[in-house]
Amino acid sequence: MQRHKRLTWILAATLCVGGAAEVDAGDGVWTSSGPKGGTVNVLLPHPGNANILYASTAGNVFKSIDGGTTFTQASNGIVANSIYPLPLMLDAEAPDHLFTADSSGRKYRTFNGAQTWEIYDGDLPDEIIPGMAVDQPGSSCTFLLSTGTQRFLNEPMLWRTTDCGNQFERIGNGLPGDEYVTAIAFQDNDPLNVLVGMGNSSALHASIWRSTDGGKHFSAVHDVSIARGYTPGVQAIAFGAGQTVWAVVDYYLLHSTDDGLTWTEIEYGSPFPQRLAASTVFPVPGLADKAYAGRADGVFAVLYSATPSPSYDVVHFSQGLTPNASYTASGNPIPAAVNQLTASPGFPSSGGFLYATTDGSGIFRRPPVDVSLNPPWSSAINQNPGGNRITQVAIHPHPIYAVPGPGGGYSSRLMAAQNNVSPSSPALYATDDGGGETWYPANQGLRAADLNALVLDPTTGIADQATTAIYAGGKPAVAETAYQNGGLYRSDDNGTNWANIDGDLPVVSGQTYVDLGSVQAIALDPRSCTSPPVSGPCVSGPLNTIYALAEGQLLQPIPGQYRFSHQIIRSDNRGTNWVSLSENPGFPISAADAEIVEKVVPISMAVSPVNANLLLVGTRSEYLDTSPGSGNSPADLHSGLFRSTDRGATWTHITNGLDQKHGLNNTYLDITAIAFHPTQPNTVFLAATDFASSSRSTIYVSTDGGLTFDETDRGLNDSVYLRGLAIDPSNPSLMYAVGSGFEANPGAVFRSDDSGQHWYSISVGLPAESAYSIAVDPHVGSYLHVATDNGVWSLNLLQDTDHDGIPDSVENSGPNNGDSNNDGTLDALQGDVGSIGVALRGGGGGSGASTVDVVNGTGPGGVGCTQSVDVQRQPLGEYGEDIEPISGDTFHRQDALHTFEIQDCLQATVNVTFHGQTYGGYGWEFRYFGPSVPGDSDSIGWFTLPANRVRRLGASTWQLSLSNSELGNYRPASDNAIRFVGVPACRPDDRLTQNSFENTETPVASCYPP
Repeated sequence: MQRHKRLTWILAATLCVGGAAEVDAGDGVWTSSGPKGGTVNVLLPHPGNANILYASTAGNVFKSIDGGTTFTQASNGIVANSIYPLPLMLDAEAPDHLFTADSSGRKYRTFNGAQTWEIYDGDLPDEIIPGMAVDQPGSSCTFLLSTGTQRFLNEPMLWRTTDCGNQFERIGNGLPGDEYVTAIAFQDNDPLNVLVGMGNSSALHASIWRSTDGGKHFSAVHDVSIARGYTPGVQAIAFGAGQTVWAVVDYYLLHSTDDGLTWTEIEYGSPFPQRLAASTVFPVPGLADKAYAGRADGVFAVLYSATPSPSYDVVHFSQGLTPNASYTASGNPIPAAVNQLTASPGFPSSGGFLYATTDGSGIFRRPPVDVSLNPPWSSAINQNPGGNRITQVAIHPHPIYAVPGPGGGYSSRLMAAQNNVSPSSPALYATDDGGGETWYPANQGLRAADLNALVLDPTTGIADQATTAIYAGGKPAVAETAYQNGGLYRSDDNGTNWANIDGDLPVVSGQTYVDLGSVQAIALDPRSCTSPPVSGPCVSGPLNTIYALAEGQLLQPIPGQYRFSHQIIRSDNRGTNWVSLSENPGFPISAADAEIVEKVVPISMAVSPVNANLLLVGTRSEYLDTSPGSGNSPADLHSGLFRSTDRGATWTHITNGLDQKHGLNNTYLDITAIAFHPTQPNTVFLAATDFASSSRSTIYVSTDGGLTFDETDRGLNDSVYLRGLAIDPSNPSLMYAVGSGFEANPGAVFRSDDSGQHWYSISVGLPAESAYSIAVDPHVGSYLHVATDNGVWSLNLLQDTDHDGIPDSVENSGPNNGDSNNDGTLDALQGDVGSIGVALRGGGGGSGASTVDVVNGTGPGGVGCTQSVDVQRQPLGEYGEDIEPISGDTFHRQDALHTFEIQDCLQATVNVTFHGQTYGGYGWEFRYFGPSVPGDSDSIGWFTLPANRVRRLGASTWQLSLSNSELGNYRPASDNAIRFVGVPACRPDDRLTQNSFENTETPVASCYPP
């Protein structure tokens, strides 16, 4: 008889069912409180309600209902990647209507103020990739859409819809073909008058074009291409009061006083006038002679005077626009890099706020100012959208700083490092409440634009937290020489103050600063205190020896030839002096010339906890042919893992047991993370990937100190890009691996409780693409913190004996006292018999319990499917509106969505039972959300499972037949896993008559609510 298991979720708002213990937010569920801010792309005020604002970041939309004081995520239904900054459009005549699009070409719209979004097709040809949309004033559901691709050659890439995007008409006659539109502006009091700007091009044509018929036909109004020898691109266009228009062309500000027919490039100052650089512009409402210009170094007020002769006055308008007030050049704080300027309705005549969205620093705002330009800009990171790209999380390790709680208490002090190229990036954040609610910048003196590495010295701060030593590595701003440094930083007071530690490193030729590219990692020698113990790591410090990995300083030994030095460096006095180790024997030389870059970049490192001479360094290989067609052959670079037994004096390329990249002999998988076992000094783990070319990742283990390796990746998804490893210091058999993926292959956190022999995903609820690193609380190992593109996400991992994603406490509260299949064994103990369990995540419809049962399944080699993971219940709105594109039918759902993944599985038959529910009405279908082709991001949407793949067994049970290579599987088929997201849903009654002419029986009633 086929043995199988039935696992149950209980729907309860507090997860307190049948005597189960109450679970607080974050218990068994990934949550995030920040740090908030980061890069905000677009901010759109509601035209009739100053309290409502919408903001877009990379992959997400946020909403504020209190004038920008706080924001909450409003992205249900958006599955965009977390890299592409979403455009955003609001319909002024129907302000609950918003539109966006992602980098995969999906278009989204919402008609309920961003409560839920719908993926919709419209009638745009498949080859058309949408760009930005701009509302046409005066008409609801009417907007123009620029696109990055075209249907036919030599046709304008501009479209118009009058029915909210259902149908599009190609417009723009007169515009240059094969060139995309980068800016669109309508005149408010004359919606037929529209200006568009074109992208930068080597072809010679006008930059700005004007239409007087709503965009159907255009004529050129600003053309300097012949004089420049190219077409300057347009970054922004905005109509002001009267006949004024402002534009940013080639990153300089232009002005028109005749509705855009003629243009003046703004110059100001005397006796030597200069052009005004800008990246965005916002005309002050109601004032024809004033605008605000934003750029990488803040905001400028621009005042125009027509008499006695046209002239401009420019005033720096950036007081308070400083995310790191200590990051200065010539004594002046560096302002935030501004992406967009806008204002609440009525500004400035009736108050409100002027808003600035920034690159890396969130949203700033200021009310109308007095003659002294007061009050200044202000911002609070805890009241911003969540767009921070966090690469590292560090936890203060000492028990005396732990917050009392179950098991002895969890760490209160966390630090998070941001990676953002903006000159004024906050770069580093801290919290003293365990990541609960409040984060704050910790960047006094920190001259970093982005950080990749963050390491606390565990031998410091033992008696006084304020004496904790912290090291950080990354890259400074690149805007000006005054901001440059080597990207190495140290704090001796727990992050309160920071200093550069690149003093004796060689400076760039002809300059006064050090440039190591970007520092990738920092490692401390755990035995480098003044008096190390006989064996094992130091207990009292500080540690003196620091290693750092970097892209390297570019040298030019002979004209036209370059190489990179100082890729691996060591200091034996806490960063005062450094020596380079990457030029020592055995480590490959990275070089470049006019055609080829051949580079091996060290990206990960570990020092043995018992043998200070033993170092392991992981690298990635980079090959760039800058002269395609030259006949150059890709270099077979020596890369992967390097080992030193003499503190870096010599290196050995380790290859035994490791895998090469496809078609190469010496170029091995990139080693992204290294971790020594804390109690077994000869045991070391590697995370390795070839994500760029073969979408493959794995984990290796060595038991001989890094000489030979074996794979230990059972249960991992091959095509997830692994980035980080962590071992629970209080229980070293517990390990974690983190990675990133893409929309149709969500990134992951994997857990192993047997030292890496088996891995189980604990990923549902995390951003899809952005797990960079993980930190395990040293006091309560169940507390996990993951660095992502959307801040720090935290989890208290509850006991889950069978690894299916359901806490034991929930399964034990299921039907039949936790034995839902009545086989005499508790469900919480049956994770290895082809079973799936379901846990609660956020509620969202339905009642009672649900049982998901893998009836049978087959994996690679004919082995049965024996393990399910990430089994969760998700809110109804999490994947947006379920609207069929062709018919326009909106499906009705009465239960929460179900998510589960079956590891090592090619096909499976699954029974899903909704206890207490009845699906006997006419019109029920089982709907699946995901890609129609497994792993294909471009095909994500809602689909009905084919009739031959689903059937109903009784009133409340559905039987699904799933395959890893067919519709119904989210992940790529190559992962040999089945990930399913779906729910029963009811289609509107489509019967022409409810009785046949021959049959007088009462018809089955429709399941669709009246």
